[in-house]
Amino acid sequence: MEEITIDLKDLFQVVMDHKKKIAAITAAFMIAGGAYLCIASPVYQSTSLLRIKQDKGLGDSIMSKVSGGNTLDDKQRMMTDAEILKSRNVVLPVIAATEEKDEDGKLPDYEGYVKKHIVTKPYKDTEILEVDVTGKDPETAQRANNLIIKGFMNRLTELSHDEQKRTREFLEQRLGASKEELGNAEDKLQQYQSANKMYSTDDQMK
Repeated sequence: MEEITIDLKDLFQVVMDHKKKIAAITAAFMIAGGAYLCIASPVYQSTSLLRIKQDKGLGDSIMSKVSGGNTLDDKQRMMTDAEILKSRNVVLPVIAATEEKDEDGKLPDYEGYVKKHIVTKPYKDTEILEVDVTGKDPETAQRANNLIIKGFMNRLTELSHDEQKRTREFLEQRLGASKEELGNAEDKLQQYQSANKMYSTDDQMK
């Protein structure tokens, strides 16, 4: 295998021979970069940090203490909350409150706004979710971020109330069914006792 050597003198000579071309290319890129900075609209970003803390039932608390917690479940909860934060119920009111209509009288579409303006990501290895929102000026970015966080919290409250309502309805249905099953069982027991002439003195006194 041949060893490749580089002669610094030859390399320097090549640079010197093409110094005008190198300088011209460098200057062109600098001019293009400066022109872009002058033409391009500035983008401002507002950042919020949310601590995602889920309420756990008794069973979950016991299992968490025994197993030391479940990192996978925590990540899934984080991803779920991130999707709720970027959902239509949360984002559409923000678009209506912070964005201007175009020439056709239309607001930015939901998908495009989320892709362009909202970024969510875990903050290191913690229960904290970082929310970055961009806008055309600092005030718009800050206002949009605040509205998104407020809408997200309201949406979590709504989902919690809906879950509690479904749980209560399920328990009420089960309670009614259990009472009916208990009544049927008592009737069958009495019929069986009567058919077999089984009597209890204490039960008769009651």
